[in-house]
Amino acid sequence: MKILKTKLLGCPMALFNFRLSARYLLLVIILPITALSAEHRRSDSIELESAWDLLDSARQYRNGWRNEGSKKTHSELIHGYSENTTYCAGIKVHECFLKTADLFRGVMNSSENGILQQEAKWGLQESHNEYMAGQSLLANDYLIRGLRVRFPGTGDPDDPDQLSLLSYSEDAFQKGIDSIVADLRTKPEIMRVQGDNPQFPFFVENSLELNAEGGQGEVVENELYRFTHLVQRRGIAANSKGKRMFFFGNVKDVDNFPYRNFPAPEDIDLNGDGIRNEAGRLEASAQFKKSAHATYLHGIVLSAIQSEDEFYDNDGYTLKRQVTDAERMFDDIKHGFNPLRLQGDFVPFQPVENFLTLARTRIEDAVRSEDLAKNAQRTYDQDENQLREALFSQKQNYDDRLQSLTGLDPKNYDLTKERERLITDAHANAELGNGQLGIQKFVIKDVLVGVNISIQRLNAIPKQIMIEQQRHGEYATLVTENGAAQSVLSFALAIANCCSLDLAGLSVNFLAPVVGAVSGQKDMLQATQQADIDGIQSAATIKQLLLESVTLSLGVKAAKINVERETAQYEELTAELERLIDNHQQSDVNMASAYFNNPAYRIDRDQLVEAADTSFETAMVESYYASKALEYFWSEKFNNPVLRLGGGLPESLSASFDPYIRAESVFSVAFADDKSPNLDDFLDGLQAWDVKMRQFRVPAMQQGTVQLSLKKDILNFNSGDNELDNLLFKNFISEHRVNGQNANNKDLEFEFNLGITDESLFPDHPNIKIANINLNIVSDVRSIRGGLGAESVLVDIAQLDKATVRSFFAEYPNDDDLLIYELEEGRTLEKSPFSATVEATVDNYAYPQPIANTQLAGHSPAVNRWVLRIKMNRNANQNLELENLSDIEMNMAYSFGKPREINF
Repeated sequence: MKILKTKLLGCPMALFNFRLSARYLLLVIILPITALSAEHRRSDSIELESAWDLLDSARQYRNGWRNEGSKKTHSELIHGYSENTTYCAGIKVHECFLKTADLFRGVMNSSENGILQQEAKWGLQESHNEYMAGQSLLANDYLIRGLRVRFPGTGDPDDPDQLSLLSYSEDAFQKGIDSIVADLRTKPEIMRVQGDNPQFPFFVENSLELNAEGGQGEVVENELYRFTHLVQRRGIAANSKGKRMFFFGNVKDVDNFPYRNFPAPEDIDLNGDGIRNEAGRLEASAQFKKSAHATYLHGIVLSAIQSEDEFYDNDGYTLKRQVTDAERMFDDIKHGFNPLRLQGDFVPFQPVENFLTLARTRIEDAVRSEDLAKNAQRTYDQDENQLREALFSQKQNYDDRLQSLTGLDPKNYDLTKERERLITDAHANAELGNGQLGIQKFVIKDVLVGVNISIQRLNAIPKQIMIEQQRHGEYATLVTENGAAQSVLSFALAIANCCSLDLAGLSVNFLAPVVGAVSGQKDMLQATQQADIDGIQSAATIKQLLLESVTLSLGVKAAKINVERETAQYEELTAELERLIDNHQQSDVNMASAYFNNPAYRIDRDQLVEAADTSFETAMVESYYASKALEYFWSEKFNNPVLRLGGGLPESLSASFDPYIRAESVFSVAFADDKSPNLDDFLDGLQAWDVKMRQFRVPAMQQGTVQLSLKKDILNFNSGDNELDNLLFKNFISEHRVNGQNANNKDLEFEFNLGITDESLFPDHPNIKIANINLNIVSDVRSIRGGLGAESVLVDIAQLDKATVRSFFAEYPNDDDLLIYELEEGRTLEKSPFSATVEATVDNYAYPQPIANTQLAGHSPAVNRWVLRIKMNRNANQNLELENLSDIEMNMAYSFGKPREINF
C-alpha cells in the first residue's frame, strides 16, 4: 500500500478543480489497497470470531432475496435491512453493522498482534461497506420515489409529499456518510480504494471463509466508491429538496377577488404565526449552502487522498455537478430571484418571443423526457416481472430436476456450503432406489442379476457333460475340422471359466485358452457346431450342451457391455447432479445481483426519471419567466379570470385553463403534458390570456413621439431668464465632468429621471413603451465640435433601479394605476443590460445621418435613474468642447395601448 501524502501538499485544490470540471464531483477515497489475498479470516480471537459471526448473520438479509415461494420484493429487502431483527438476535440489521464496526475497530485499536489487527481491519472494511450499501439502498429508494412521484411504478404505495421523501433520502445518505467519515479522515489508509481488475478497478474482494480452500471472497465495490456514491446522491437529494423548498414552499395568494394586493402581509405570513417568512428564501438558501459546503468539503478530502486515476475510477468527478447546482441556486436566491415573489421585479431586456419560444422548446423536451420516463417505468415493470419469473422459473427447474435426480428436497440444503453433503446423500439415497439415480442403480442390478443367472447356467454345463459321460461310462472327444481333438469336458470347462461375477461387478475373460487355438467367440461357436463328438452314445446331447455354453458366453459378453453402458449412464446422472448444483448456485447469485448488487436492471429507468425531473424543472422555470415577460409586455399581471375595465364581472378563460389563476400557478403543475395541470396547458393558457386581453383592452396599439430638452424639461432650468438658465446648465455640465481615458478632455456623466406620474413629459396613456430614441447635441454660440468632422457623437444612455408603467385600469388623474418594476440586473452603468449607445447629431446634423436607436425598445421610459455618458476617448468625441454645450435633446418615439402582435 502507498499513502499519497504528497497529495496533501502542492496542489490538492488544483486536482480538485480539475476533477470537478470532468462532470460532477464524487467522493472517492484512499490508498490503492488491492483485493485481499486468499488468506482465510477468523483467527483464534474470541472477539473477532464473535464479530465475524454477527457480521455474517446481519448480511443474510440480502442473501437469496428472491427464494422460490417467497418472491421477496425490493420493499422486503429494504424492510430486512431497516426493520428486521431476526438475523441479529433482536438487533435491526443496520444497527448490527454499526455494532460490528465498533467491535472490529476495538480489536484493531487495542491489539498489538499484527495478524489480529489485519483481520480486524478486514472486518471494519466490510462492516463499513455493508452499512453504506444498505443506507444507499434505503436512501436511493426515498430519492427515486421523491423524484418520480409523477412516475409511480406498478404496485407502488401512495407516496408522501416530495419534500418529506427527499428529507428522508438526505438523512439516510447522511447517516451512511457519518458512519465512516471519522475513520476516513483519521485512518484513510485502512479503506480499500481499488482492486486488481483493471477493467473494473472499483471492485475489491472480501475476505474468505475459513473453509473456503482455494475459493474466492465476495466481490463488492470498494469503500471509497461507496462513500463517493453516498456523497453524490446526498447532493442530489439535498439540492432537489432545496428546489422544492424554494419553488413550492413560498407564499400563496390567500386573498379574495380581485387578487390585486398579492403579496400582501397575509400572503407573506404563510403559516399565520405572525412572522414574515420571506417567502421561504432563507430556508431554501440555507439548504443550498449546507449542501454545497458538505459536498465540496468531502470532495476536497477525497481528491487529496487519492491519485487522479483513483479519483476518476471511483467516480469522484460526479461531485462537481452537485456543488455547482447548489451554488447556482444559492446565488439566484441571494440575487433576488424568487419565483413566487417575483412581483413586478422582472423586466426582460429582450423580446418576449424569445422567452415564449424557449419555454415552448423546453416544454417539448420535458414532454419527450416524461414519455421516455413513463415508457421506461412500464418497460422496467415488465422486464422486472419477466426477469423475476424467468429467474424463478429457472431456479424452480433446477430444484425440480435436483429432486427428480436425487429423490431429496434441495430446500433442505444450503448449496453454497453443503454441496458435498447433497452429493453423498444422493448416492446413499440411490442405493435405496430413490430418484432417477436410484432407478439407474436398479437397472444396473437387474442386468447383473440376469448375467449371474447366465454364468450359473454356464458353470453347470461341465457338470452336465460329466454326468452324461459317467452315465455311459466313456469320455467324449471333440474333433475339429482339421482333425484336432480334445476332451469335451476340458473344452466346456474352458468356456465356463471365461466369466465370473462378484460384488464389484462383472468380470469377463474371453482370452482363456481354448483347445484348438480358437480365439474368437464366433469361431468357437462355428467350430463347436461343425465338430464331431466321438466315443459316446449321447454325442448329440453333449454337442447341444457345448453349443449352449458358447452361446451363453457370448451373451455374458453382451451383458458386460450393457452393464458398462448403464454404469456410464449413472455416472452421467451424477455429473448432471453436480452441474445442477453449480447452476443452482449461479441462479442464486443472478437473482440476488439482478436487483441489489447489479443496478443494470434499474439504472436506465432511474436515469430517465431523473432526466425527466430535471427537464421538467427547467421547463417550469422557463415557463414562469415567459409569463413574467408577457406580464411586462402587457403591463398587467396574468389573471384568470380576466378583469374587465370599468368594473363588471371578470371573464374566465376556458375550463381547461381553470387551474392557472396566476403566473405562480405554474409551480403547482405536476406534468409536462399529461394529467392536468401541466406545463403545455399553462403555456396555452398564456396564449388564451393574450387573446382575451386583446379583446378587452383599449385602445389598440398606437405610436407617439416626444421631444425632451435636458435643460428645460428634465433639469427644469426653465425660469424664463435665458442667461440664468444657460449659466445653471453650463455649471451642471461642468460639475459632472469626470476623468476618463482622454487625459486632455474629461468625460461627461450624470443621472436624471423621467416620470409619467403627470402629463408634463408623457401623456396619460396606458402601457407606454419606448420604440426608439434619437439624441441631438445643441451648441451655444460657438459649435461644440472641436474639428472639421461631421461624424455622429456617441452617447451612452442606461436605465437603472426602477421603472414605472401606467396600466389599463388607470383613470388619470382621479384614480391612477401605476405599476413599479425593479430593474434587478441594472445596478451600474457598466453592467446594466438596459443600456444603449446612441449616435447623436450635433445641431441636428451628422454625416452619415444616424438612424434611431432601438436597443431600449419595449421598455418603459419612466425610470427613476437614467444615466447619460459621453466618453471623450472615442473618435468623434475626442475634440468635443462641452463648455459650448447649450442643451441635449432626446427625441423618443413610443407605443402605447395594446402591444404589438406576438407569436406563441
